[in-house]
Amino acid sequence: MGSTTTHVGLARLRRDLVIVRRSDQAEIHDPLTLRTLTFDDMQMDVLSLFDGEHTPESIAEEVFGDATQIDAVCRLIDRVHELGLLESARLDRRALASAQARALREPARGLRDQRVAATVRWAAREIPLYEERIGALAGEVHGVADLVKLPVTTKQDVRDHFPARLIARGASLNELLERREVGMVTSSGSTGGRLEFLYYDGDPAPPALYLRHPAMRAAGEVQQIKIANFTTPICSGAVCHRASPLAQRMFDRGRQVSISSSERIMQLRRSELDLILDELTTFKPDVLFADPVYAVALVRALQREGLAIPQVKAVFTSYDFLTTIHAAVLRESFGLPVYQMYGASEINDNAAFTCDHGRFHVLDERSVFEFLRAGRPVRPGEVGAITVTLVSRPYSRFVRYQVGDLARPIEDCGCAFDDLQAFELEGRMQEVLFTTRGEPVTTRGVDRLFEGLRWIDFYQLVQRDRSRFELLAVRRDGVDGSEDERTLRERVRETMGKDAELEIVYVRELPVNPSLKYPPTVNKTTSTWQP
Repeated sequence: MGSTTTHVGLARLRRDLVIVRRSDQAEIHDPLTLRTLTFDDMQMDVLSLFDGEHTPESIAEEVFGDATQIDAVCRLIDRVHELGLLESARLDRRALASAQARALREPARGLRDQRVAATVRWAAREIPLYEERIGALAGEVHGVADLVKLPVTTKQDVRDHFPARLIARGASLNELLERREVGMVTSSGSTGGRLEFLYYDGDPAPPALYLRHPAMRAAGEVQQIKIANFTTPICSGAVCHRASPLAQRMFDRGRQVSISSSERIMQLRRSELDLILDELTTFKPDVLFADPVYAVALVRALQREGLAIPQVKAVFTSYDFLTTIHAAVLRESFGLPVYQMYGASEINDNAAFTCDHGRFHVLDERSVFEFLRAGRPVRPGEVGAITVTLVSRPYSRFVRYQVGDLARPIEDCGCAFDDLQAFELEGRMQEVLFTTRGEPVTTRGVDRLFEGLRWIDFYQLVQRDRSRFELLAVRRDGVDGSEDERTLRERVRETMGKDAELEIVYVRELPVNPSLKYPPTVNKTTSTWQP
């Protein structure tokens, strides 16, 4: 968009904008792009006179007491026009989102750089492990691009050094626990052995999630949204439990609860199903936050029993990879779009969410992501290991923590969240398969083989050796799978190699791993992803 200074006398803010004035700043919420833009008091005084009647000279005179300040007024007019906030912009929703993303991307990168630099300095000063490993290098880190100068933090580092060397100096874990400033969280162990780390109960979610995401906005008022977590019976991210009273499974100040589950979720007994429904009815969640395997198993059990699907306002999946099959089942069953969250217990769960394009965006108020291969950042579109730096926790933060997952960074998503880091999730490192030529295929790459196929509800593709693959599958009731089987065999040969052999074994339930998860891909060979 070009300069508006040739018709600034007509400057008028769009009438659909929602403006909230605070003590030292103002927020303009754009209902078309779900983006919240911040302006200082002086800027807002100027913007309040963008009514289509005031000229730049009269605005400068009224706000600054000096008509010669017209250039400052015109620069702000150009700025808000660029953001599509003036009636003269006349942009459709997509063009408007793209314009705002372009205008905000560079400032967002600058803020990420500031947060990273401050975090590295803090960690090198306050965390014993990072004082030793980073030391004077902290002064060389001025932003995300400089993180490559520092060593990564591994899961083994957490096992070896928490809590003694991964908590800030002067902080006592016992005292923090007694004051209930923190709790302890145990990871599920999906990417290795289980880990313990700090959990900040009641910590408000970042604004990018609750204020900007369409599903969360549809769910209700920020402080009143109730979330039901449905996953393995031993771990729900913030709360790890076995069977216990519902009240004992509430957290986040009673706004979230872990719903009862089952160790054999694909063979739910009627008594287990009744308990789950009773808890959902009692809690009345606005949002279902679920492991996709467990959610689909619940849906199929309800359908077998002729029971209604619980009504919620939004559905998010997490804890495990969302396959194309499960995404379709959940969309059809709940009648809602299905979004995803990405995170890990040791980074306090939710670090990213998907937009309407299905890509993840990082909640950068708390985390900054890198995507590494051979220790270096990969280019957009290439596969790299997710490496997280936490930028906001008071007692302990990770610097360059490798979660154990793979993703492709995206430069330009074209959605309302383009100011946030974006990526496409590829799956876990340990679950990468290999073609008969030795080329890696991620879980996401495998899942593409099942697009459009509807004859099964659950699958697990196991690589036995270089060329032998076994598909364990749970059939969908009442669907003839002969054509889908032929299609899948052709796709496997095209992707995994012409000499790839596929055996299909139908089972009542898939084998479960020690963390009670059902990975869609399992590698039984000696080949591994080389980070």
